Amino acid sequence: MTLTAREWLLLPKSEQMQRGKELSPEECFKLRMELSEIHFTEEEKQKMTKEELQLELKALIVSALGLEDIKPEDIETDAPLFVDGLGLDSIDALELGLAIKKKYGITMSAENEENKKHFASVAALADFIAAHKAAA
Repeated sequence: MTLTAREWLLLPKSEQMQRGKELSPEECFKLRMELSEIHFTEEEKQKMTKEELQLELKALIVSALGLEDIKPEDIETDAPLFVDGLGLDSIDALELGLAIKKKYGITMSAENEENKKHFASVAALADFIAAHKAAA
């Protein structure tokens, strides 16, 4: 599957490395030329950062919880993480909270009533983490 340069930039670095090995010299040259011509607006930069964070969180969910049958791209950004959507439970929430603390340095209190809102979906979790990163 051929990606545009903008789509390429949204891939996690590990996937860029893997896919880069599969490119022919001509494809690699073409991609480099396209990448050199990209100029992002501030809104596009923020959106790209948000999408990157969401992709990163999806990968973190899969790895931290050992979801062997699920790929990060299978997780819907706005779908519920618990019960109906991904089907996570309270133990998964604790494990995910620890993984978030380790990766982003954000500590979440078990008694905090806001956690339910933050863990509602990947999008909500990304917004929460982005807000904490901006405040730091």
